[in-house]
Amino acid sequence: MSTTRPPRDTSPPQPAEPSMREDLWRAAHHPGTAAGADVIEAPEALRPVVPSDRELELGLAADGHAGPAPAPAQPQREKLSLRQRGRRLVHDYRPSEVTAGTSAVPLVVISTITLLDSMDANGLGILLPYMRKDLGFDIRFLAAMGQILGIVSTILAPLIGYMADRVSRTKMGFIGVTGSGIASFVTGLGSTRLHLAATRTGSGIVSSLNNPIGLPLLADYYPPQTRGRVFSFYFTGGQLGTIIGPLVAGALATVFSWRAAFFFLGGLSALAGIGFLFLKEPVRGSMDRLSAGVSQEEAQKPPPPPPGLVESWRACASIVTLRRLWYAEPFLTVGGSGLAIVLIVYQVDVFRLPAGVVAVVTALGAVSGMIGLVVGGPMVDRFVAYRPGRVLTLLGALLVIDIFLFIGLAFSRIVWISLPIVLLLPGINSILIPARTAIETLVIPARIRGIGLQTKAPWRLLGSLMFLGLLFLVDSSSDPIALLVYLPLFLAGALLHIAAGAGVERDIRAARAADLAEQAGLQSQESGREALLICRDVDVHYEGVQILFGVDFDVAQCEIVALLGTNGAGKSTLLRAISGLTEASNGAIFLDGRDITHVPPYEIAARRVVQMPGGRGIFPTLSVAENLRAATWLSEDDEKFIESQMTRILEEFFPALKARLDEPAGALSGGEQQMLALGQAFLMRPRLLMIDELSLGLAPGVVRQLVSILKELRELGS
Repeated sequence: MSTTRPPRDTSPPQPAEPSMREDLWRAAHHPGTAAGADVIEAPEALRPVVPSDRELELGLAADGHAGPAPAPAQPQREKLSLRQRGRRLVHDYRPSEVTAGTSAVPLVVISTITLLDSMDANGLGILLPYMRKDLGFDIRFLAAMGQILGIVSTILAPLIGYMADRVSRTKMGFIGVTGSGIASFVTGLGSTRLHLAATRTGSGIVSSLNNPIGLPLLADYYPPQTRGRVFSFYFTGGQLGTIIGPLVAGALATVFSWRAAFFFLGGLSALAGIGFLFLKEPVRGSMDRLSAGVSQEEAQKPPPPPPGLVESWRACASIVTLRRLWYAEPFLTVGGSGLAIVLIVYQVDVFRLPAGVVAVVTALGAVSGMIGLVVGGPMVDRFVAYRPGRVLTLLGALLVIDIFLFIGLAFSRIVWISLPIVLLLPGINSILIPARTAIETLVIPARIRGIGLQTKAPWRLLGSLMFLGLLFLVDSSSDPIALLVYLPLFLAGALLHIAAGAGVERDIRAARAADLAEQAGLQSQESGREALLICRDVDVHYEGVQILFGVDFDVAQCEIVALLGTNGAGKSTLLRAISGLTEASNGAIFLDGRDITHVPPYEIAARRVVQMPGGRGIFPTLSVAENLRAATWLSEDDEKFIESQMTRILEEFFPALKARLDEPAGALSGGEQQMLALGQAFLMRPRLLMIDELSLGLAPGVVRQLVSILKELRELGS
């Protein structure tokens, strides 16, 4: 970059990019627009006015005059009867409402496949007693096999999620579901423990291909403002499979044999996988870009390739909301997956309920979970439309309710008081899953959504280990007070969810900025003016003080751009954010189509991004030759390049330095020090050269000389 002033823009001012609050408001009131539906513009006087974020901050009214600006319209709290609430719930789940006018086929197909896959997976537990007689295995064999499968699936989850960001997800789903069904079918042919272990291991590994794709696919099929209901519908299919699967498997095993159950469930699952072949692979991030205001045509253009594994994981770790949900995952694992086992043991040991009653209570608990999913979906969508962060605050409140229910369960000795609590817990906890997933798909950029949704796996494994320890503690005591050991865990999970809610809107902005930066890169390629650097909605803080606010900035290939502004305006801060010396607190920075927002400075330098700092950019105590040699660290293996570039710098560009190679750099004049700093920059093979305060303290003649050299280098492509 040089200090050349760019041509003045005489075009009429363009309207500012709508804020996230306005996007969500429009999505809530005009859901069809987010799905790319045709919109008939209303007359200006009839259009709803949505104040911008800036107007709200300055207290300006919607007409531009000073005064209190109205907040975006909030939903009116109506007092509805139970019957009216039921009608509203039915209305919320109409296909046209759930899918915002888009086709409901993908949702129905994927949810049905999940239902059948869940039936197959959950039917195994019922068949084990029948299988044990024929195959001769014991409980320890099953426990070991289950633990191994769980660990393998957990380890594979992020890797498969990473793969899902790169290949066709519909084909992955077909291979995963069909392969799992075939393995289940083959299980019915087995006659030894080794055969059982091989088929179930194969089924578990192949079915793991299906787990990371369903949610990202649905996020790309349907707009953000309906994801609460979409994911609730999806998870309801899996929950329904936990009820139907054991019933079907038990009936087939009783009437025919356990082999017939595997033949039926495995064959059904294998056939269901074919449904993925009838689904068209959606464009990744298309719905997110539509909701950000991109046209239908632009949103459907395929994005550039996603980043590598380490870079993807680092990008996920930079999302504050996601990182806090990682920390909460062990506590949810203890309270979710392990809770069912604890409650069954509690019913048997404390209330001495017969097995049939426990089975009925378990089935009713699953129904309660389905009701929670159905009720929670519209609730999540309403929160997302106005205050997305409050979704996680709601989840924290639900975990607090869990604490009080556990207290009541621990101290109650009356079965008719305890059993309603047992049934209520699954209903409350089932709201957590789609709500968390909806927020995660909003804060994770579309290009890394596959791996992003699977980064919880290691934390889930930690939760499983925690549960095993707590299960031993609870099981070793006949006192119901032992249930209270779960209270600190639920409280920790609640506090982490509430803390995560504070950064949701910021992280949604960052994810949207990344999608828009990708889109800008594609548009620049098509226009022939390929962008080297793209910054979108960049914020930077220093020790809690915000310096940059929503900066958009582009630099094309072989372009010289001047960044002008008063002292303290943030020019140097923007350059530091681009070079990674100061990490951006929001937004997206792309170099050559790759996200470098949270990449360490040494990796950004390795991508040939060179920043020449203002003032003294040299080592004053080292000689001129030593300063030049120190700048060759990125090319130390290419002595031929170093020699040729040294000759070029000392003979062609800065001959004044040649006679002073052995002198301390601090003894040079200001202009000569700038020449030396530029020489160091040239030795680093800059792809993007950023010069801070090139003219600081220099005579006009020296500045003209440096600018002419920069122009010559631009023409040479160096």
